[in-house]
Amino acid sequence: MKNGMLCVISPCLSMGGMENAASVMANFFVKENLDVTIITLFNRPHFYKLDDRIKVIDPPGDRSKGDKLWYYIKTVFFLRKNIKEVSPERVFSYGDWTNILVLMACIGLEAKVFISDRASPDLKFQWHVRFLRRILYPRAQGILAQTERAAQQKYKMLGKGINLKVIPNPVKPVQLYPEIERKNYILGVGRHWHVKGLDRLIEAFALLNENHNYKLLIAGSRGPATAELVRIIERYNLKPEEIFLEKVTEMDKLYAEFKIFVLPSRSEGFPNALIESMAAGLACISFNCSAGPREIITNGEDGILVENGNVLELAKQIKYLIDNDSEIERLGRNALKIRERLSLEKIGKQYLEFILS
Repeated sequence: MKNGMLCVISPCLSMGGMENAASVMANFFVKENLDVTIITLFNRPHFYKLDDRIKVIDPPGDRSKGDKLWYYIKTVFFLRKNIKEVSPERVFSYGDWTNILVLMACIGLEAKVFISDRASPDLKFQWHVRFLRRILYPRAQGILAQTERAAQQKYKMLGKGINLKVIPNPVKPVQLYPEIERKNYILGVGRHWHVKGLDRLIEAFALLNENHNYKLLIAGSRGPATAELVRIIERYNLKPEEIFLEKVTEMDKLYAEFKIFVLPSRSEGFPNALIESMAAGLACISFNCSAGPREIITNGEDGILVENGNVLELAKQIKYLIDNDSEIERLGRNALKIRERLSLEKIGKQYLEFILS
């Protein structure tokens, strides 16, 4: 469908995995000659670079303040108004709550709505969210799942009659910087939220004996878990200012400086930070949470999977890499193959076939 109208809806365009995915795909769609508009639910600073041809509509003011129910009602009307004005042929929505609001807003409109949850399929929602998902999700023209585990959760919730396709996230084009020398750095990436498990990474790093010269650095915006992370860091006589990286604008250059990446999340949907770190050639270790890492890493070949929650084993595997430069190089070299396996061109074509069919 050349020059088709497509509306991509994301909570916002600030730094985050869902926002990253929305931005990457919007850029791909516009390069495939689609007329793309992004509508966000929160008016927050834009972190990701977008093609100049993409129109962005942010809500007026900060809709996150005040009564939640009133916020949701206002957001539905905001979405409906702007979707009607844009008049897209397709709407593609990212995120569990976002999907509910978008499907409400599109009742009676002609646009075909496609949705994609981003949270772990094991996440337990409140009863009213579960009820709304069961009622509204069948209204979607199609549902995109990131993993087979997520697909099975959708079939269990909605039955086998839904139009569902499993398509993993593409890895964004990660620029390599061979001129930058990798340092003895361990990288963690994630917002300061409990689910991201950064406390587990800090504890694993603290369990390493002092007979090493590696540093731990964590990139990600502050959040509800920041105070607890600071307490843990100080408990182990470490310094927060030496671990937390402030706002990072060039992630590709950051990846190029590191040797090891660790994903300590308690749960994931499909972790962009992991696939980007692999695409940058880092040796990656990840907790084997219920969905995501096991679809990405072949254990021992292009990364290391650790039993979810086993901090002692995580520390052991980090120490193993610290003591074996050749293993860091082997895993990093094999990890680079993800650039082809999850290339934007390959995954993007699957998106187009599904959304435009």
